[in-house]
Amino acid sequence: MSRYIKLNSKDRDSGTSSDFTINIPQHLRSRRLRLAYASIPISWFNINSTNNKIYFQENGISTNIIATIPVGNYNNSTFPSAIETAMNAVTTGGIYNTYSVIIDSLTNKMEVSALSPWRFYNSADKSTYPNNTHKVMGFDTDVLESFFIGNRKDSYDMVNLNEIDAVHISIGDQVEIETLNNQGASLVLPVTGNQLDFINYSPEQGFQQYISFPKHKNNLKVSVRDGENNVLDMNNLDWYLVMERIDE
Repeated sequence: MSRYIKLNSKDRDSGTSSDFTINIPQHLRSRRLRLAYASIPISWFNINSTNNKIYFQENGISTNIIATIPVGNYNNSTFPSAIETAMNAVTTGGIYNTYSVIIDSLTNKMEVSALSPWRFYNSADKSTYPNNTHKVMGFDTDVLESFFIGNRKDSYDMVNLNEIDAVHISIGDQVEIETLNNQGASLVLPVTGNQLDFINYSPEQGFQQYISFPKHKNNLKVSVRDGENNVLDMNNLDWYLVMERIDE
């Protein structure tokens, strides 16, 4: 019997590579396994349905205007253009403002300008402003400022199009997952590459992660999630974990 077991999303019984059900072989039940290696493509979009909304107001009126950025992969060149297009598409009456957006090449901060009075909702609180992209844009503060007239608004923080710094592999609801001195609900894998790269991860000695499969479970629900527990759309690309059997 092999010491290593491969959990591969392409071997799933149902679902997608992002969120699926997979059978547990009889000989693995009640076993304790260590995460030895993970290979996961960074195939999710950096702007998706959880972070593609912009909330703003115009003309001194406290009425929400919501701009929507198309889902996709963006960089510092394409992201400002997408924001311009989205905001100009929903400006009052279609003619009230023409927005101009750039990212400063030295500071990596965003500059948004328009001639007539307007303002952002700067909060990145998604319970108040669902699916907003404010934090990605660098507008992460709870201050609702005065309307801006004829000048530009600079972001407080740098634009961050690589917002996801760790992937969380959720495995079932009754599987014990533990680290060196802690227990959690998911395996945690740091994201160290860029879009379309691969996460090739082997845990360091000080951050070993273990899984104990329950004896009575025939299959597991597995999903790839971000730090806010949203399922990441892997865009149908498969991934795998290699687990080491550490007890018999």
